[in-house]
Amino acid sequence: MKETLTTLIEEMNQSEEIKEEQITKLLSCFEDAVTKSETRLVVEAEQAVAGILTNERIKMLDRRFISSRMAELLTVAGNVKSYENLGAYQIEGEKEESVRCILQVIRLELDDGTEIYVANAREGRL
Repeated sequence: MKETLTTLIEEMNQSEEIKEEQITKLLSCFEDAVTKSETRLVVEAEQAVAGILTNERIKMLDRRFISSRMAELLTVAGNVKSYENLGAYQIEGEKEESVRCILQVIRLELDDGTEIYVANAREGRL
């Protein structure tokens, strides 16, 4: 089954135009998740992350740069009430080997009402 899936994905990645039948074939390789067990797993993961990323620890991140991985973890922390991207800004270098940097500013509201602001920078070559 994994070979079929890999082959389908490779074919679609090489196609200039993806056909409906390719998508249907790809979707047939996956089964629907059992919502009840998936929800339970998500809740357990959120609780585990919240156990590590306590409000006190998250407050220590206020007005600091954080990694992309930390930003992803914060989106699933159960004690983060809201997660809002305030803006994303792109900076491009002027040299031949141009470097692009994307700065993202994020506002978090914790379950105790505290607002936290963090920034995340991603760098890559153009």
